[in-house]
Amino acid sequence: MFTGTDWTEAPVRGKRRIAEWRELLGLRDVAATLVQAQLEGRDHAERSALRGELNRRYDRYLETYGFINRFTWVEPPPVTEKRHRERVDAAATAWRAEQGEPGQPFLGPIPDEVLEGFTEQAWEPEREPFRKQTHLEGVLRNDPTIALVFALEVFDEDTGRASKGPLLTSDVIATAAQPITHATSIEDAVAVSLDETGVIDVPRIARLLTASDEDAAQQLVETGLAFRSIADPDTWICAASYLSGNVFKKLSAATNGWTPIPAIAPTVEALTAVLPARRTDVDIRLGAVWVPPNEYAQFIRDTFAIPAGHPVLVDRVAGEWVIDVPEYDDWHADVEKWGLAPKFYTNQDGGYNFEDAQADELGVACCGVAGKRFDHIDILTALCNSKPIQINKSKEFHAATGGDKLHTRATRAAQAEARRLATEFEMWALQGDPARRERLIDRYNELFNTIVAPEFDGSHLRLPGWMPRILAWSSARCRCVLSSRCR
Repeated sequence: MFTGTDWTEAPVRGKRRIAEWRELLGLRDVAATLVQAQLEGRDHAERSALRGELNRRYDRYLETYGFINRFTWVEPPPVTEKRHRERVDAAATAWRAEQGEPGQPFLGPIPDEVLEGFTEQAWEPEREPFRKQTHLEGVLRNDPTIALVFALEVFDEDTGRASKGPLLTSDVIATAAQPITHATSIEDAVAVSLDETGVIDVPRIARLLTASDEDAAQQLVETGLAFRSIADPDTWICAASYLSGNVFKKLSAATNGWTPIPAIAPTVEALTAVLPARRTDVDIRLGAVWVPPNEYAQFIRDTFAIPAGHPVLVDRVAGEWVIDVPEYDDWHADVEKWGLAPKFYTNQDGGYNFEDAQADELGVACCGVAGKRFDHIDILTALCNSKPIQINKSKEFHAATGGDKLHTRATRAAQAEARRLATEFEMWALQGDPARRERLIDRYNELFNTIVAPEFDGSHLRLPGWMPRILAWSSARCRCVLSSRCR
């Protein structure tokens, strides 16, 4: 028996069980030896002899005991009247505790429909039918190698019958491929290098081609199969890996402050060739997190009548845009132009952009708007954070009109100003200044249009042990590619 760290002797009772387990363990040992022989590529005659011995042992076990994976269905006994009463009482006690207070269960009568549910549930079997394999019970089930014995037959649970599994009829593991000593092309040599080590090993490739390291490197460049690393020109990286991912970042690392080196030039050319085409159909909206805060600050200065040198703070904190602009000389004029400036009193002459006839009729100040106003910076901040723009009624106006607290007319007016401000930003960003437009489009492309997906096909993998007659499912081959792709 395996305890998790070591093997120890396991006590077994019953002569028949001892004899059967001895047969099962014998099957295990012969099957394991046969698998090892296939892995090591031993002589066909030796593998055939082992397979013959395994068949003889299996046939003997089948004739004496039956199928290895046999089982019987065990139906749980029906619920007795006594057990039914116990289960109903337990359910009722739990229900009373749940309905009452801590330490004080509910003492009133249980509703008929609840009690009926308890009664029906109490008649249900306490466990589902289960399969019982008496011959495998005990420590044998914990043997980590016993699964190989179960795999010796293909068992049909519906009919309770089995047929011999593949290991009893043929090899299930292909012999490991012999080391390759020669390649006829640079493509084959690269495939061998990737298959053996997962990297571009130029000396190994040169030996396979019977060429010098310099000639092998030249062929890699000419065919575009691999390129020198920018960080370490002596390191080669396969094209599928290097010409993918954030190619803009790689190209920037190669060209920023770069002194031309002939060995690196092909790498730069290849990265430039795969760089995605620059997008110009960019939609720039207020609140886009990729737009730098200083651009938003400049928009505020260009749009509102803010004096030169007046502080304008724009920053992103805890996932939200924070905009802080202290009041300035023309603040109220900008509120009237870009924000919601309600009429403060009925006979006010100018200085507002919103009035409400119902509030005037009732004599409510500020058109019944809570907070008196919703200035241009409030609207801008709400737009940047994609928050709804809603204006509530003042307490006096809500008490006089009733209904919902939302001031519908004021809300519509504020939302109209918000749409106008959003449009103004898009015009400012894309049409106001050509240099600014190019700067923002460059930043967008740098962040979102620089990724090239890698293409690994796994053609270089020999997959030792994979039987040619077994269908190589695409998902399995893909997993092998991801596990051993070139670095």
